[in-house]
Amino acid sequence: MKSYQLVIAISDQVDEKEVQKVSQEIEENIKTLEGKIQEIKNLGYKKLAYPIKKNQSATYFSFSFDLEPDKIKKLQSELKSISAIIRIMILNLEMKKSEKSAKTKAEKTAPLAVIAKIKEEKPALTAAKTPAKTEIAEVLETVKTEKDLESAKIKVIKKAKPEKKVEKPEIAQEIESEDERMKKLEQELDKILEE
Repeated sequence: MKSYQLVIAISDQVDEKEVQKVSQEIEENIKTLEGKIQEIKNLGYKKLAYPIKKNQSATYFSFSFDLEPDKIKKLQSELKSISAIIRIMILNLEMKKSEKSAKTKAEKTAPLAVIAKIKEEKPALTAAKTPAKTEIAEVLETVKTEKDLESAKIKVIKKAKPEKKVEKPEIAQEIESEDERMKKLEQELDKILEE
């Protein structure tokens, strides 16, 4: 048997006595399918975000139960036959647990994979023209994820590139060169006009 949670919305057009009858009917349906009910919660009367089957609000119930997986479809079809129910949602609780454990396993192993990548790429990063190996070591110590590894590579490469110093010509030299060019242009114009 697997653990499931059933959440239903019962129409606002049904009175409180009918709501209780519907919840009892659902409980009986689960028991007839050889399910074990763990908990029933009346989640109350709530306004819907949008109209469902012309209903503006509904009464919500939550059922936690154990049932054989092959009997879920039968339960679902029986619930659909109850006209007072406007929404049905069945969640497999064991699937949620396994997904959580898979995520935690991935989170635990991810740093190991990143560290392995760092060890592979560290010689290549340190072999580049580096400013100082201690600076690279500091950058690599901050790496915890693959995204951090990429940003660390960029930092190391930026530090490895020497800054180019661009010599700016003095303003006086610029002015002289412009004056000389202007004189040459005037001379050429004069030659052309003389011809």
